[in-house]
Amino acid sequence: FLPTLRIWYLRIFSTGSYPLDKYFLVIYYNNCGLKKAGVINSLPLPPLIVCPTARWGFSKMRFPSLVSGEFVKRINRFVCVVRIKDKEHFAYLRNTGRLSELLKEGTCVYLKEKDKGKYSYELLLAEGEKGVLVCLDSQIAPKLYAEGLPAGELVYEPKVVGGKLDLLVGKELIEVKSVNLVRDGIALFPDAPTQRGSRHIDLLIKAYPKYTPKMVFVIQREDAYAFSPNREMDPIFANKLKVFKSLGHRVVAYNCKVSLEEIKLKEEVEVLWR
Repeated sequence: FLPTLRIWYLRIFSTGSYPLDKYFLVIYYNNCGLKKAGVINSLPLPPLIVCPTARWGFSKMRFPSLVSGEFVKRINRFVCVVRIKDKEHFAYLRNTGRLSELLKEGTCVYLKEKDKGKYSYELLLAEGEKGVLVCLDSQIAPKLYAEGLPAGELVYEPKVVGGKLDLLVGKELIEVKSVNLVRDGIALFPDAPTQRGSRHIDLLIKAYPKYTPKMVFVIQREDAYAFSPNREMDPIFANKLKVFKSLGHRVVAYNCKVSLEEIKLKEEVEVLWR
């Protein structure tokens, strides 16, 4: 008697907007479920072999070759004008925050060239005070944090409790916020009033006890030693986050090391409640 022949697949994949240092070799039988983030969903047939090529821990995302330029002005939330070699270009910006303390006329910025889309460039980095590099792509934050999680079930943008959040890892429901504003070494979020951010906190609270909620703030620059909700800018969000914490739910923050080649989580920083 011979068992039914199963077809084996070998796939190499990564998640995120940019090439990653961390890849997975996954050997699995056909008909196994595969979630959109590239994580195995179900294991109807053994065996499954998952071999990360890098040890678990803080991971990093590499940037493509970047072009330097000067910031000129912002047209709207997603489009700005930059000057590259004395010529002005439109550039795409993946950030809806105000960024008024960073994006000033003459600020040195770094862009990647785009092969597709309406605009030829995308603005990724800006130089802050003392030359510190700040990553402006807000879509990086959840992916960067997720890549540092241990192996297990991982879902991007899960639809739960009547809304959509960033990550679901087993029973842990996580919302990840990108932070760009730093004053006197303290990272602040938000830099503009955010009804959407307050709504995400409400969704997390409603998800308990079915899920274990968690708020994560990724400070996409290196010069912050602590994080605090920006009460002056949005007291409603600050109060909701404080209530979230008082209910026993976790609020954590990490700063990042940013270079022209990559961005990576550096270390967890203190959360201040003011």
